[in-house]
Amino acid sequence: MIGIDIAFRWLVVARRRLQRAGVSAPLVCCNGEHLPFRDRTFRRVVSLGTLEHSLDADALVSDAARVLEPNGRLHVRTVNRFSLLAEPHVGVWGVGFLPRRWANAYVNWRSGQCYEHHRPLSAREIRRAARASGLRDVRVDAASLLSADRKRLGRLAAVAPAYDIARRTPAIGRVVSWAAPLLDLEATRPVASDTP
Repeated sequence: MIGIDIAFRWLVVARRRLQRAGVSAPLVCCNGEHLPFRDRTFRRVVSLGTLEHSLDADALVSDAARVLEPNGRLHVRTVNRFSLLAEPHVGVWGVGFLPRRWANAYVNWRSGQCYEHHRPLSAREIRRAARASGLRDVRVDAASLLSADRKRLGRLAAVAPAYDIARRTPAIGRVVSWAAPLLDLEATRPVASDTP
């Protein structure tokens, strides 16, 4: 297992957490869009809360595919652009429904915050990026709610169990993924692949 982050400060936090857990793992400060690993190095690549912060999400997914072994699995959890909840990084509702070029001005107007380094994707955009990277068995599903998501629901938190049932129901789950707060991508690198 190797952990990466582009921000050194988070690697310091990760090191402390690993030490507390009694686990040893190398940590590398790098950009997920340009991974410093050989092709076909890992059986599994996991990205949590990273995709929406990348300058080029397609490049991040493509490089993750590159470092996967044949039959290796990619798992990405990311914020959904079209979530019906407020955007979790800035607490502003409706950002994803606007053209991206208006997002920063809208967030600044609503909250006084900057939104230049956030670019949540839709389920369709994530699926397209994975397929363009040569991955197969691509699935993008509504992810389970985190405790922070339940808090953002406020009085509507009582619907969380119904959401969990709906997201796991095949016919309904795809519809739920259009507006879910978080999305999970699961995909596999083919055995015989021209994936870069």
